[in-house]
Amino acid sequence: MFVMRHVQIDANGRYRYRRGIPENYRKLLGKREFLKVLGTTEAEAIRQYQAVHDHFDRKLKALASLNPERPDRQSYMETAAQLQALGVSTQKPASEDEDVGRGLIADTILEEFQQDEEGDYIGLPNRQRQLVQALYQGLDAQSLSLGEGFEFYLKEKAKPDETHRQRQLNRYGRALGTLDQCLGQHRPIASLTRQDAREVRDYLLSTGVEVTTVQRYLKDIRAVLNFTIREHDIACPNPFAHLELPARETPVSEERLPLPLEVIRAIEDDLCGRKDQTLFHLFTLLKLTGARLSEITGLLIEEVHLDADIPFVDIKPRSGRSLKNEWGKRIIPLTPKAHAVAVLAVEGAGSSPYLFEKFAVGRGSDNASARLLKAIRKQTSDRKHTAHSLRHNFRDRIRQVKTIPLELGNALEGRKYSMGEEARYGGGYSLEVLYKALLLINGEAREIEH
Repeated sequence: MFVMRHVQIDANGRYRYRRGIPENYRKLLGKREFLKVLGTTEAEAIRQYQAVHDHFDRKLKALASLNPERPDRQSYMETAAQLQALGVSTQKPASEDEDVGRGLIADTILEEFQQDEEGDYIGLPNRQRQLVQALYQGLDAQSLSLGEGFEFYLKEKAKPDETHRQRQLNRYGRALGTLDQCLGQHRPIASLTRQDAREVRDYLLSTGVEVTTVQRYLKDIRAVLNFTIREHDIACPNPFAHLELPARETPVSEERLPLPLEVIRAIEDDLCGRKDQTLFHLFTLLKLTGARLSEITGLLIEEVHLDADIPFVDIKPRSGRSLKNEWGKRIIPLTPKAHAVAVLAVEGAGSSPYLFEKFAVGRGSDNASARLLKAIRKQTSDRKHTAHSLRHNFRDRIRQVKTIPLELGNALEGRKYSMGEEARYGGGYSLEVLYKALLLINGEAREIEH
């Protein structure tokens, strides 16, 4: 049963949301209750209910911040929410009629306070003073702080998936923590200078982290400031744009290296000899498909097509699973060796809907990476050797097959096929073409011929 509070059926048979407004807010809103028709059928009402209920709930929660018992603090975002709840813009009144209407709301807020000889209101809390000022003059976006900018960004750009959302909060929380330590999170965005940006950069570099880590922090800060400045019409440039950084000690192309053949064999011997074959199946599929770790760990059984004329796995986005980019959506054929391992993995999954249930959801991909890395470290101490190195091995094998064009290799790996105008056209490669290429890449073409 779906319970809809504040809903009634009126004399005309319509489902109507009717919610009383607390008495202390009625004069501010100029009404006694919220009324909204949800539809003429129960199904229509159910579809509309949650959005309508949440809308009016936000209005009341915003107005509740005027409660005298609340701390005497008011952020830009809180004031903006109050203005929205009162049905007025955050901008300065655009017409005389709007100015009069907003003045009436301000008078209602101020009527319980006495004025002194100079006309100032005695005992008026700062949060109400800010709201009244915003009613008369509009809300000054120049006062929006760093912390409020991050709050706004994370609200507007919230990841729908719960696990991805938590990672997003953690990642941007670290960036804001750095800003707070260097500049203070209550610092107005409009007041930031180039010197402030360099101070943050230099602090990050002084902590001894990799240049790539500093780049990531600065990239996140830039993204928040760009979005907030644009959406709130803040009249200032982004001081974090185009900051100079030291050259990387390690070129991007050498951050991860392919695993030597003898290391791969030693890892396979170790994993194959274990009672639990899950990691062996996972390692082998990564090696033979060239897929990303999260693409394989997130597979559903129904996305592994073992009985097709050409067996394949279907890499695609869905609820609870995103891909790195639009090119990640693809099919990857299973060559005979990969097919044999996939059959064993499906059998091992039992009744689970996932091919690798323990690694499929939440932080599962991270857990799989850690487990594989532990197995890799038993055979090599080189920090450039990780589970992702198997993608580099796959790319090297593509290069060794001179007859495979770069675009075809990119299609298998889930990379952009080509650049410029050419990238806009074409429906990709057929499963048969991909399969023949993968046989060559994995060295199985001769086995098929014989």
